[in-house]
Amino acid sequence: MKTLDSMLDKVRVPRWMLTAGLAVLLGLTAGCENLGNYRRSAAANNRAGVTAVREGRPRDAEAKFTEAIRNDPSRAEPYNNRALVRKSQERYQDALLRP
Repeated sequence: MKTLDSMLDKVRVPRWMLTAGLAVLLGLTAGCENLGNYRRSAAANNRAGVTAVREGRPRDAEAKFTEAIRNDPSRAEPYNNRALVRKSQERYQDALLRP
């Protein structure tokens, strides 16, 4: 079985470049893991917001939906839910797409 050193002898790439590339690759995969955590947090905050609405706590619900949007701005559901909370409070201008 070939060792890494024997393979590197045949490749004309400096060792430092391979080390830097590996570090970047590991950093990118760590970023993907964090992205998954943010998405799970977004889903959890959205569920908490729905629960707050059902319990009659619109301010708490709006805060949870806003946090869900911060965690994962690509999800449409928290935007819609937050707009519905604002509409129920007759805050029609705020119900439009705003932070």
